[in-house]
Amino acid sequence: MTTISIAEAGRQLSQIVNRASYGREVMVLTSHGKPKAVLVGIDTFQQILGNHKIAEGIQMSASDLQRGLRQALEEDGYATPEKIVALVRDIKREIAAGPAQEKSAP
Repeated sequence: MTTISIAEAGRQLSQIVNRASYGREVMVLTSHGKPKAVLVGIDTFQQILGNHKIAEGIQMSASDLQRGLRQALEEDGYATPEKIVALVRDIKREIAAGPAQEKSAP
């Protein structure tokens, strides 16, 4: 993260926009030494928004949902169809049994 005063940012606007965009730097703009705003490239901004799609209720395509679910399952250790089927069976049993109980990944 790079800190730059708003006055200096104004003098070097083109350069800091390029640093944020192409260099993927996060630029913290300050006034009298206090952070006031952040300048990020569009790719970073879209990543930030993408991380909040579900929380904000923004609709996503089925393929995006499938891709996200697959990634989450793999990150939690459910990388094979067999492990995913076993997980679904466990969830069904827990639902049938009553209140949900936390379970750890395989």
